[in-house]
Amino acid sequence: MALHPQGIQDAVTRNLFYLQSYQWHINSCFFDHSLEAWFRAFSCWPQDVKQSFSKLLPPNNSLLSAIFRHFNRRLKAIHNPTDKTTFSRELELIQALVRDRIFQCWRLYAHPYAHGCAMTWLAHAIQVSRSLNEITSANHYC
Repeated sequence: MALHPQGIQDAVTRNLFYLQSYQWHINSCFFDHSLEAWFRAFSCWPQDVKQSFSKLLPPNNSLLSAIFRHFNRRLKAIHNPTDKTTFSRELELIQALVRDRIFQCWRLYAHPYAHGCAMTWLAHAIQVSRSLNEITSANHYC
């Protein structure tokens, strides 16, 4: 059974943006999968829950905040389709940001071709975001 974003069940058959997801690139499947699963779950939340959750997110420079802002933009694009190029760039941008944090900033794996765990990087993003609530210096966001 597919998870349909709240309010757009009827758009599934006529909106290709609902079907479009992250394109595999240099072993991105382990974080693409997590991003897509999180998006599908987030899209099912009632709007008031999404808004309340957004208020709890750490500062803008955290990956967790960036991911959920991306999810909101993705939902808006499903409701009000933009051009395909803009939508594809949005998906590519969050992939690049996640890849950078996993391999360059946090150094969770030795190289970009490493096979990573779909849950480890998410747990790390949440843990880093929790500590960001206590940090005011932008130098500590990695």
